[in-house]
Amino acid sequence: HNQQTLTGLTYTRSFTSTIINEARFSISRSVEQDYGSTQGADYNTMFGMPGGPSDPNLIGFPMINITNYGTLGPVPQMPLRFWVTNYDTSDTLTWVKGGHLIKFGGEILHSDFYRVYDTNARGTYSFTGSWTGQPYADLLLGTLNNDSILYGTTKSYLVSTSYSAFVQDAWKISSRLTLNLGLRYELDRKSVV
Repeated sequence: HNQQTLTGLTYTRSFTSTIINEARFSISRSVEQDYGSTQGADYNTMFGMPGGPSDPNLIGFPMINITNYGTLGPVPQMPLRFWVTNYDTSDTLTWVKGGHLIKFGGEILHSDFYRVYDTNARGTYSFTGSWTGQPYADLLLGTLNNDSILYGTTKSYLVSTSYSAFVQDAWKISSRLTLNLGLRYELDRKSVV
C-alpha cells in the first residue's frame, strides 16, 4: 500500500503597508509497502523446499526460473518497503519601495529516505534441464539445478539537506518597462547513514 501525508503551516505578517513577511513550514511523508499478492503463504514449504524465510513479512511465492521459458513469481526485490520524510522551512520578506518590489528570503529542505532491501528473501529456484535435458521436465519432476536465498535484510538511510537564499527586484522603470533582477544561491548536503 502507498500512503501520503502532507501538513503545512503558513504565517503571514504585515509589519507596515509596504513590508510583509511570509514564513512557511511543512512536513510530507510517503510510505510504500508492497508485499505482493502472494505474501503470507509459505509456498516454499508447500513445494517441499525447506529453508525459506520465517519472517511473516517475507513469506510468499518464490521466483522460479525455467530456462527458455518465462519466470514465475514476483520480482526478487519483493517485498518493496521504503519511507521518505521531507521537512521544508522557508521565509520570504517583501518590501515595496517606490518603483521596486523587492523580495528576499531563504529555504531549508531536509529529506530522510529509509529503505529495507529484501532482495531474494523468498528464494529463487532455477530449472535449466541439467537432469532431463529439458528445463520444463526438470520443473515437473521438481529437480532443480540450483537455488538461492538471501537471509536477513539490508537497510539504507540517506539524508540530505538543501539550503537556498535569494533576492529579487521587480523594478518598474516606467508604465511600459519593468526590469526583473535576481540572485539565488543553493547548497546541497547529502550523507549515507
